[in-house]
Amino acid sequence: MVQCECECAVESPVRASAMEIRRDNALRSVYPIEPETLVEFARGIPGFEQIAQYRIHGLDAVRPFMFMEAVRSENVSFVCIDAFVVTRDYSVRLPAAVTERLGLDSEDDAVVLCLVTIGDTVQSTTANLMCPLVINRRNRRGEQVILDGSDLPVRYAIWQALQPTVGATVRP
Repeated sequence: MVQCECECAVESPVRASAMEIRRDNALRSVYPIEPETLVEFARGIPGFEQIAQYRIHGLDAVRPFMFMEAVRSENVSFVCIDAFVVTRDYSVRLPAAVTERLGLDSEDDAVVLCLVTIGDTVQSTTANLMCPLVINRRNRRGEQVILDGSDLPVRYAIWQALQPTVGATVRP
């Protein structure tokens, strides 16, 4: 409680705190976010700041990959993947400002995706672990978070991590 000038008691606003997000890396049979979900990136994505709304969807034929397509710009789309499928020891420490902007109250509400760069070969396909997309699955607000001071790679080769998932159906 905070005392205001008129001496009445006023509830003090709750400040968001930093949040550590970790997950069990068991490969999931479903996507980490509902198909056809619309996500609002109020700040845009670096390089695409003017685009705020994206639709995320997946296709069983290319699971665990998902697609994130701009709603109002048909030529803008990204391939992404659940960060916790990519590497067993991945964790994200979100600054308090990010948890507040996204309205995250629990790590269970956070979906963490990595943007994927498709290489010339499947073995050269990489995921950006340093700058994940963090989405609040409850309110569908998202932000690309740059993990300053992190030694996580921007180009993490993901083929080895995906072998249990796609190895039986996709051959290099």
